[in-house]
This record gives sequence, structure tokens and C-alpha cells, in this order.
Amino acid sequence: MGTAMYDALEDMRSLIKDKWGITSIVGDTPEVKVIWEKKVVGFADYTRDTILLQPKRERIDYFGLYGSDFLHHVDIQIEIWTYMNQTRLDNMVKEVTKIIKDNIRRTDFVDLMITGSISASDTYRNIWKHELTAKYRKLNPE
Repeated sequence: MGTAMYDALEDMRSLIKDKWGITSIVGDTPEVKVIWEKKVVGFADYTRDTILLQPKRERIDYFGLYGSDFLHHVDIQIEIWTYMNQTRLDNMVKEVTKIIKDNIRRTDFVDLMITGSISASDTYRNIWKHELTAKYRKLNPE
């Protein structure tokens, strides 16, 4: 039995990069990174919009005769950052949610869905941030 966490994380990264702006005009593709690729001290690149992905939790349900099958539930936190304004953040959030909702069925996964949405701009000055939570489900990862 393997884990589905890192497969889901890489799928989310490629999904956002590949589908960005296909159905709407939202500007340049933001920088899409996994949280540990962005660990820095000092000023961030304030000229680029950023989407940070972070695996949060993997729950495993056993089913089948004697627990012979496994359904993995992987939560991915999606942090959407911009230094422009609230309108730009709103457009970015709409684009990410549209991408995910249009791709509920994923190759090698049961499904993908948004399970949470939080505005997180209130603790920052001149930074606009929104957090989404998405859930992947995968059967019997290797």
C-alpha cells in the first residue's frame, strides 16, 4: 500500500498550470509552487501572482473483505496570493475554482472536489490572499 498524497499534489500543480486561462482571460499564469519550494526569508517576488500548494492530510478508509481495498482521501490546501488588488484576487480565485470544478474526474483518481474556501487577506497589509481546500480520492494507490 502506498500513499496518494504526492501524486495528488503533482496532479494539482499540473492541472492549474495546464488549464490556466483556457476559458477566460485572467492574465498571466501565476507562479504555481509546492510550499516547500517557496521557503524563503525576506521579500517575496511581489511582481508575480502566486499559488502555493500544500498537502494537509490523508485519511485512509479500509473496505472489502478483510480490509483488502483502500480509499485514500487527500486534502490539498491552495493558497492564492496577489499584491495587486481585491479584484485580481477575485479573478484568480474564480479561475482556480472553475478549473477544479471542470475537472472533477481525474485520471488515476476517483474524483476531485473543493471542500472549503476562506478569505485570508485580513491579517496582511498590501497582500491579498485566499485559501481553498480541495479533496482528492484515490483507490488502492501503489
